[in-house]
Amino acid sequence: MNQHTTVTSIQSFIKTFDHKLLNDPSGSLNLAPVFRNAEFQLLLVALAESPAFSPGLGRQFALAHAVQGISPCRMLRGALNLTLKRYFGLLAQLLGAFDTEADTGHPLLAWRAFADRVEAAQAVADTKLVIFATRSLQDPAAH
Repeated sequence: MNQHTTVTSIQSFIKTFDHKLLNDPSGSLNLAPVFRNAEFQLLLVALAESPAFSPGLGRQFALAHAVQGISPCRMLRGALNLTLKRYFGLLAQLLGAFDTEADTGHPLLAWRAFADRVEAAQAVADTKLVIFATRSLQDPAAH
């Protein structure tokens, strides 16, 4: 996957992801719908396959006026070994880098709030992403 595709994938995710999945109507933290979401899965793959340390990736982030997203993007390349709280914290930083003043009302603040809720959820916060993702994709009742 080339660096342009990484940035394009992030921008596409921001536009197409159903941000209502971040807020469970019951008020509880339900991660399974996020992990089962096709757009989320595509983003996870795009970040894992990104040429994280190529100069071209930096240029593409610069063209998107999202330079502050380079570092989280690089860290998210190894996402499967991150804890859920670390992963969603970095993802919120990455997506926030693409937020501009023109995006008033943009749902990126919802990612920061979601990341904060994951960090506060002691039952899952320190679970590795690969373990949770595998479990949630195999077990429809997993949260």
